Amino acid sequence: MFYVMSVTETVVTHARTPKTYQSAEVVSGHKADHAATDAAHRLNRQAETLEAFVVVENENKLDKGERYPQVLAAALEQRQESEAAARREAAASEITEAAQEHTYSFPAVRGIQAGKEYYIAQIPYGVLVKLFVFDEEDVPPELRAQRSLNEKRARDIGQYLFWRFPGDDFRYLFWCLYADGRR
Repeated sequence: MFYVMSVTETVVTHARTPKTYQSAEVVSGHKADHAATDAAHRLNRQAETLEAFVVVENENKLDKGERYPQVLAAALEQRQESEAAARREAAASEITEAAQEHTYSFPAVRGIQAGKEYYIAQIPYGVLVKLFVFDEEDVPPELRAQRSLNEKRARDIGQYLFWRFPGDDFRYLFWCLYADGRR
Protein backbone atom coordinates (compact mmCIF):
# COMPACT_ATOMS: atom_id res chain seq x y z
CA MET A 1 0.00 0.00 0.00
CA PHE A 2 1.19 3.55 -0.75
CA TYR A 3 0.63 6.39 1.67
CA VAL A 4 0.98 10.15 1.40
CA MET A 5 2.62 11.50 4.56
CA SER A 6 3.46 15.02 5.68
CA VAL A 7 7.16 15.60 6.22
CA THR A 8 6.81 18.62 8.51
CA GLU A 9 3.92 20.44 10.13
CA THR A 10 2.20 21.88 7.11
CA VAL A 11 -0.75 24.11 6.35
CA VAL A 12 -2.64 23.41 3.14
CA THR A 13 -5.21 25.81 1.80
CA HIS A 14 -7.87 24.05 -0.21
CA ALA A 15 -11.16 25.70 -1.20
CA ARG A 16 -10.45 28.57 1.23
CA THR A 17 -10.36 26.20 4.19
CA PRO A 18 -6.89 25.82 5.69
CA LYS A 19 -6.01 22.35 6.94
CA THR A 20 -3.03 21.67 9.18
CA TYR A 21 -1.15 18.37 9.01
CA GLN A 22 1.29 17.27 11.70
CA SER A 23 4.73 15.90 10.94
CA ALA A 24 4.64 12.18 9.94
CA GLU A 25 0.85 12.22 9.66
CA VAL A 26 -0.77 9.90 7.13
CA VAL A 27 -2.84 12.06 4.79
CA SER A 28 -4.16 9.36 2.44
CA GLY A 29 -3.70 5.73 1.43
CA HIS A 30 -3.64 4.36 -2.14
CA LYS A 31 -3.37 0.96 -3.78
CA ALA A 32 -1.40 2.29 -6.76
CA ASP A 33 1.81 4.29 -6.59
CA HIS A 34 0.76 6.67 -9.37
CA ALA A 35 -2.40 7.62 -7.46
CA ALA A 36 -0.35 8.35 -4.32
CA THR A 37 2.18 10.34 -6.36
CA ASP A 38 -0.59 12.42 -7.94
CA ALA A 39 -2.10 13.13 -4.51
CA ALA A 40 1.30 14.15 -3.10
CA HIS A 41 1.94 16.49 -6.06
CA ARG A 42 -1.49 18.07 -5.63
CA LEU A 43 -0.89 18.65 -1.91
CA ASN A 44 2.65 19.97 -2.49
CA ARG A 45 1.27 22.57 -4.92
CA GLN A 46 -1.22 23.72 -2.26
CA ALA A 47 1.23 23.63 0.66
CA GLU A 48 3.11 26.61 1.99
CA THR A 49 6.47 24.79 1.88
CA LEU A 50 8.21 22.76 -0.81
CA GLU A 51 8.36 18.97 -0.54
CA ALA A 52 5.91 19.00 2.36
CA PHE A 53 4.39 15.65 1.37
CA VAL A 54 6.03 12.39 0.30
CA VAL A 55 4.85 8.99 -0.87
CA VAL A 56 5.73 6.10 1.44
CA GLU A 57 5.32 2.43 0.61
CA ASN A 58 4.54 0.24 3.61
CA GLU A 59 3.28 -3.33 3.96
CA ASN A 60 1.50 -2.60 7.24
CA LYS A 61 -1.83 -0.80 7.34
CA LEU A 62 -1.42 2.81 8.39
CA ASP A 63 -4.46 4.74 9.61
CA LYS A 64 -5.32 8.08 8.05
CA GLY A 65 -4.77 10.94 10.47
CA GLU A 66 -2.34 8.97 12.65
CA ARG A 67 1.35 9.82 13.02
CA TYR A 68 4.14 7.33 12.24
CA PRO A 69 7.53 9.04 12.76
CA GLN A 70 9.57 5.82 12.46
CA VAL A 71 7.95 4.91 9.15
CA LEU A 72 8.57 8.40 7.78
CA ALA A 73 12.20 8.43 8.99
CA ALA A 74 12.89 5.04 7.36
CA ALA A 75 11.26 6.16 4.10
CA LEU A 76 13.24 9.42 4.00
CA GLU A 77 16.49 7.56 4.72
CA GLN A 78 15.75 5.07 1.94
CA ARG A 79 14.92 7.97 -0.40
CA GLN A 80 18.24 9.69 0.39
CA GLU A 81 20.15 6.45 -0.20
CA SER A 82 18.35 5.93 -3.53
CA GLU A 83 19.09 9.50 -4.62
CA ALA A 84 22.76 9.14 -3.64
CA ALA A 85 23.02 5.86 -5.56
CA ALA A 86 21.40 7.48 -8.60
CA ARG A 87 23.84 10.41 -8.41
CA ARG A 88 26.80 8.00 -8.17
CA GLU A 89 25.52 5.98 -11.12
CA ALA A 90 24.96 9.12 -13.20
CA ALA A 91 28.45 10.41 -12.39
CA ALA A 92 30.02 7.04 -13.25
CA SER A 93 28.09 6.94 -16.51
CA GLU A 94 29.17 10.49 -17.36
CA ILE A 95 32.82 9.66 -16.64
CA THR A 96 32.61 6.49 -18.76
CA GLU A 97 31.06 8.39 -21.66
CA ALA A 98 33.67 11.14 -21.42
CA ALA A 99 36.49 8.60 -21.30
CA GLN A 100 35.15 6.80 -24.35
CA GLU A 101 34.92 10.05 -26.28
CA HIS A 102 38.53 11.05 -25.56
CA THR A 103 40.30 7.71 -25.47
CA TYR A 104 42.36 6.12 -28.19
CA SER A 105 43.63 2.56 -28.02
CA PHE A 106 46.58 1.14 -29.89
CA PRO A 107 48.88 -1.81 -29.28
CA ALA A 108 52.13 -1.39 -27.36
CA VAL A 109 55.02 -3.64 -26.47
CA ARG A 110 56.60 -3.65 -23.01
CA GLY A 111 60.22 -4.63 -22.72
CA ILE A 112 63.15 -4.57 -20.33
CA GLN A 113 66.54 -3.41 -21.48
CA ALA A 114 69.51 -2.99 -19.14
CA GLY A 115 67.15 -3.56 -16.22
CA LYS A 116 64.94 -0.67 -17.24
CA GLU A 117 61.34 -1.01 -18.34
CA TYR A 118 60.39 0.59 -21.65
CA TYR A 119 57.42 0.68 -24.00
CA ILE A 120 57.17 0.84 -27.77
CA ALA A 121 53.96 1.81 -29.53
CA GLN A 122 53.06 2.38 -33.12
CA ILE A 123 50.41 5.02 -33.42
CA PRO A 124 48.45 5.24 -36.66
CA TYR A 125 48.91 8.56 -38.41
CA GLY A 126 45.18 9.34 -38.25
CA VAL A 127 45.19 9.05 -34.45
CA LEU A 128 48.41 11.04 -34.18
CA VAL A 129 46.86 13.87 -36.17
CA LYS A 130 43.86 13.91 -33.79
CA LEU A 131 46.12 13.99 -30.73
CA PHE A 132 48.10 17.02 -31.93
CA VAL A 133 45.34 19.20 -33.33
CA PHE A 134 45.63 22.94 -32.91
CA ASP A 135 43.82 25.90 -34.35
CA GLU A 136 46.11 27.39 -36.98
CA GLU A 137 44.61 30.84 -36.52
CA ASP A 138 45.65 30.93 -32.85
CA VAL A 139 49.21 29.68 -33.40
CA PRO A 140 51.62 31.95 -35.30
CA PRO A 141 53.43 30.39 -38.31
CA GLU A 142 56.86 30.41 -36.63
CA LEU A 143 55.55 28.14 -33.85
CA ARG A 144 53.94 25.69 -36.27
CA ALA A 145 57.18 24.81 -38.05
CA GLN A 146 60.10 22.70 -36.84
CA ARG A 147 62.11 24.62 -34.26
CA SER A 148 65.81 25.20 -34.72
CA LEU A 149 68.21 23.31 -32.47
CA ASN A 150 69.00 24.98 -29.17
CA GLU A 151 72.52 23.74 -28.49
CA LYS A 152 72.55 24.69 -24.79
CA ARG A 153 69.29 22.78 -24.23
CA ALA A 154 70.72 19.76 -26.10
CA ARG A 155 73.84 19.82 -23.86
CA ASP A 156 71.64 20.04 -20.73
CA ILE A 157 69.58 17.07 -21.85
CA GLY A 158 72.77 15.11 -22.62
CA GLN A 159 74.20 15.83 -19.17
CA TYR A 160 70.93 14.84 -17.52
CA LEU A 161 70.88 11.52 -19.36
CA PHE A 162 74.55 10.90 -18.55
CA TRP A 163 73.98 11.43 -14.80
CA ARG A 164 70.54 9.77 -14.74
CA PHE A 165 71.81 6.56 -16.40
CA PRO A 166 75.40 6.04 -15.21
CA GLY A 167 77.78 3.41 -16.59
CA ASP A 168 76.55 0.87 -19.07
CA ASP A 169 72.88 1.79 -18.61
CA PHE A 170 73.31 4.87 -20.81
CA ARG A 171 74.29 2.97 -23.95
CA TYR A 172 70.99 1.06 -23.89
CA LEU A 173 68.90 4.18 -23.71
CA PHE A 174 67.35 5.24 -26.99
CA TRP A 175 64.61 7.81 -27.11
CA CYS A 176 62.85 8.61 -30.31
CA LEU A 177 59.79 10.54 -31.31
CA TYR A 178 59.45 10.96 -35.00
CA ALA A 179 56.44 12.46 -36.69
CA ASP A 180 56.41 13.65 -40.25
CA GLY A 181 53.51 15.94 -41.05
CA ARG A 182 53.84 15.24 -44.75
CA ARG A 183 52.10 12.28 -46.31
